[in-house]
Amino acid sequence: MSILMLCFATVDRYCSTSRDVRRRNWSSLKVTKISILIALIVSFSFPIPDFFYVGIKQGHCGYISIGYDKYFTYFVAPVLLAIFPVSILSIFGFLTRRNLRKCTATAQKTAAQRINHELSRMLLMQIVWFLISTLTLFGVKLYSTIVLNRRQATETTAIESLIQSIAFLFYRSYQSGSFYVYVLTSATYRSGLKKILREIYRRISRTAST
Repeated sequence: MSILMLCFATVDRYCSTSRDVRRRNWSSLKVTKISILIALIVSFSFPIPDFFYVGIKQGHCGYISIGYDKYFTYFVAPVLLAIFPVSILSIFGFLTRRNLRKCTATAQKTAAQRINHELSRMLLMQIVWFLISTLTLFGVKLYSTIVLNRRQATETTAIESLIQSIAFLFYRSYQSGSFYVYVLTSATYRSGLKKILREIYRRISRTAST
């Protein structure tokens, strides 16, 4: 799930768990389709400048334009990829959590409401993972920017490079780790997964026996 889609999904979960009918109406299939379309357009448009400003510089792949390098380092990375999504996810994640706590205190929920709340909890766990990984990478990048022009020992530089690589891998893990989050937090998801695996096993068994 892309960062923008995660933000849209968080807002959708907030609307769907709200007691306000007008807000719940925003959680609809039509709005979801529009959100997906916007996310696709932005996702495809965002890397277009890389075709013009990314190349080989001093034996390494990077931005060949100093101006664009500064623009990405001081605006895109900290604002668009860190501060903006972290703010959206933190605010609406907190509001969704508050809505869920209010609903839990009320009467018994229907099956549809239980599934809806389970989906919200799954998303909240994914938000937490994203926030931790993003803030970790942002902190490492900020430190690297501060010490960029300082002379350091080769060993120190190697250690910092290793830490940056680990932080970047951890940052990317929230996308591949969604499956594990869903398995750990959702009984419905685990039940559906078991059914799929059993069906696959039956088909393999039938194929092997013929």
